[in-house]
Parts: sequence; structure tokens; C-alpha cells
Amino acid sequence: MSLSALTIAVHLAVSVAPAAVTDALQAAAPSRSRVVLVEYTPSAKEGCAIDHAEVTGALNSLARVAVHLSGHEASAAPCDGWAWVKVQVFAQTLVSKRALKAGDSVVAAVELQERLVTTGHEGVAALPNDAVATRAIPAGTALEARDFRGPGPSVGEAVTVLFTSGNLSIEQRGTVVPCAQGKMCARLASGKRVEGEFSLGRLMLETP
Repeated sequence: MSLSALTIAVHLAVSVAPAAVTDALQAAAPSRSRVVLVEYTPSAKEGCAIDHAEVTGALNSLARVAVHLSGHEASAAPCDGWAWVKVQVFAQTLVSKRALKAGDSVVAAVELQERLVTTGHEGVAALPNDAVATRAIPAGTALEARDFRGPGPSVGEAVTVLFTSGNLSIEQRGTVVPCAQGKMCARLASGKRVEGEFSLGRLMLETP
């Protein structure tokens, strides 16, 4: 099949998709994303007017996803069926405007661009003002959560942990361990894992 014939075939496949299907696909997509329908292959009964669709799996770019269709016939009798769809999912993602080194401030070096969302690569659309790069990042790279962290020691490095409870403050030494985005975690000599905010050169923890 020639490229022009393929383009026409894809256009025709997309043009026959009911509004209920395109609405369901957009609703199932990640927030702040845009869905482009590439292929639509229905198996509903001829004459079934589709007025509801339900996406049965996660939307991944160019992966086949089953959609349950339901509607009514001209006689008002209910009818249903299934369809296979392929989509492309695009989302606003922070992209590096220039090359960054590990430890570089990130905020001023990125901009939002629309990028294709692919399996295993989840871009980010926002980051903390004090975020720094965790590795060397080439220009034009779509950032993921693993590419930046807050300021302070990296995973495996020592950190001072400050416990505060009322007027009592206690400092201990710990080792930074992997943690959720926007937080810092450390493991103490006792083996206990703690989580808090890094500020003024310390990992700050407050107890009631």
C-alpha cells in the first residue's frame, strides 16, 4: 500500500469513529494530554447507533486497546459491540532547552513542549523551584521524575537529620535513600527510615 493510500485509509478509519468513542478515549487519557485516534476497527452490529463507549485498558501510544460499545437500533432496541483502537497520546512535558550537568539548577533551563507519551516514559509538567539535575541531561530531553531532585546530598551520601518536638531538638547522622518526588528520605544508624524536607543544610523532621 502506498503512503497516500495508507493516509486515506487511516483518515477513513478515524472519520467513522462515533463521538462517544473519541470522548471516552480523551476521558481515559492522562490529565493535560491530547489523544489522536490512529485506527478504529469496530465490530458492533450494523445499524447500532453508538451512544456510549468504555475504554477497557490503559491508553499507550500505538498499542491496541479494546473499547466496549453500546447504543440502540432504529427500533430503540439496545445493542452493543466492541472495537479495537490505536491512539497517539500527547502531553505537555518539560523539555531541557540546553545541556545540563548533574547538580545544575533545572527551572530556568526547561520549557513546556507537547511530546508523544510512550510506555515507560512519564514526563513531568512541573517541578520545584529549587530542583537540580541528578545526571547529565542533553538538550531537548523530556524530563522524568528521576532526572531531578531537591537541593542537598544525593542518594548514598551522608545527611544531618534534625528531629524537633516542641522545644527539644536532636541531631543524628543518616544516609540519603531513594524517596518520593519533592521529599528527602534517610536511613539512620538504627536502620529506621525517615522522610522530611531538606532545609538549611539538614533533613528536617517534626514530631507532635
